Amino acid sequence: MAYVNQREVPIQFQQVGFLPMLKTLLEKHDVPPACVDLEITENMLLNDLSSSLDKMNKIKELGVYLSIDDFGTGYSSLKYLKSLPVDRLKIDQSFVRDLLTDKSDEAIVLAVIAMANALNMNVLAEGVETLEHHNRLEEIHCYNYQGYHFGRPVPPSQFVTDFISK
Repeated sequence: MAYVNQREVPIQFQQVGFLPMLKTLLEKHDVPPACVDLEITENMLLNDLSSSLDKMNKIKELGVYLSIDDFGTGYSSLKYLKSLPVDRLKIDQSFVRDLLTDKSDEAIVLAVIAMANALNMNVLAEGVETLEHHNRLEEIHCYNYQGYHFGRPVPPSQFVTDFISK
């Protein structure tokens, strides 16, 4: 699964030519759409929900995955969550960081996992930096993670050398 730079997506997502550009890039680089996951923040969706929903449905028609990044830190309404064509909720690292020591953060993580499961969405925990965090997340049925426990960000060329070529 390829992840797109999340700082660029909100700006590009709002552009009129975003969908044709996305389709062109997928074709140009011969990337299967199912290998692309666009991360969208809650706040970006609220700028123009109707337009965002239409665009998200068209992205889904291409076969691209959609995730809501930093879930729980924005101002979205749960009312809209059920109508969004989203594949994954990404639990913000601020909740994962204190998962082991703060019962409120643990409750939020548990609630997001339960909600995602009930809505037939995947869930991913961001900011998993220790084996203890990883183990606790598995205990509470979260099986997708990202964070320094698994590796640090690397340039694309190093990624290809370290992971793809082996």
